[in-house]
Amino acid sequence: MRKKSHQLQWLEEMNQRGELTKEEANIYQRLKLGYKGEVNFDKLCSYFLDKPFPMIDDVTLSYQENILQMDKIIVNDHTITLIDIKNYHGQYTYVNNAWYAQQKLLPHNIYEQLRRAKRITKRLLDDFHINMKVEGVLIFINPQSEITIKDEVAETTLTYEKIPLWLMNLNENYRKCPANGWDTVIQNHTIPSYQTDYICSEKRLAQLKKGIHCQNCGSFDMIQGRYTINCASCGSNEPKDTAYTRTICKYGTIMHHYPLKNKAILQFFGDNYNKIYIRKILKKHFIPQKNIGKKNIQYTNKGCLFEYWFEDSLDYFQKIEQRKLWNNN
Repeated sequence: MRKKSHQLQWLEEMNQRGELTKEEANIYQRLKLGYKGEVNFDKLCSYFLDKPFPMIDDVTLSYQENILQMDKIIVNDHTITLIDIKNYHGQYTYVNNAWYAQQKLLPHNIYEQLRRAKRITKRLLDDFHINMKVEGVLIFINPQSEITIKDEVAETTLTYEKIPLWLMNLNENYRKCPANGWDTVIQNHTIPSYQTDYICSEKRLAQLKKGIHCQNCGSFDMIQGRYTINCASCGSNEPKDTAYTRTICKYGTIMHHYPLKNKAILQFFGDNYNKIYIRKILKKHFIPQKNIGKKNIQYTNKGCLFEYWFEDSLDYFQKIEQRKLWNNN
């Protein structure tokens, strides 16, 4: 499962419930656009690749005090392909070892991140005596981008219209990758993605919108039934168990630097939600951290969205979707 970066998760939740600063809003739009591009490339891979290629999304590797992040890795035969995806819009030109956007010099070389990742990955494999080639592919996924490469470069550069042919060629030339331990080496040097440095203060938290919001339209105008939470704006509904659990995860994402506490969670829901049921959901789905009296139970905070927090137990929540059809009276 491709996951949103932790920074994007935080900004998304803060934007849903309050206002972002100008700097936060700019970063939010950039990260949201980048994630959309990565998802679009995943869809193209699913459509054009029907062979069992080993693929890794959003990998962060650490080796010899060097850290690299890649949007996607595809392995074919004895070749590991590192893929960097850009969802840029407009005219970009690479000439004289420099990138220009709309004829304005960019402060960084887009290729350098990819080249550095290739060097570190190759050194990692060589040090563990794994003989595999490492290649780099720079992908411009936005069909509204115009890319001109005037210098000779070792990396493959693909614009949107070239991606299908590249994937089909990869599919036609599929070879099973060797069982030489490359995957174990990669796995052993994979580290968790960075958590955001953004912190929501208690003052800012108090100003955020309270309660459960609709997954479909984002409205906070919700009607509580016996088994479901129903949106008064668009009419969609969600099992009550799921809606409460999802909202606790949203609090955890925003306040990722704190454990989950009963009092804080109750305040996050506001006065219109059942306090007894909130405590029940906390005990049912979340892991107690430590007890300081019955009223001050703390729960482990993973600091991420519901679909990532409960990715290993989504079967339960999929099963209770049938409650949406039950009589709420």
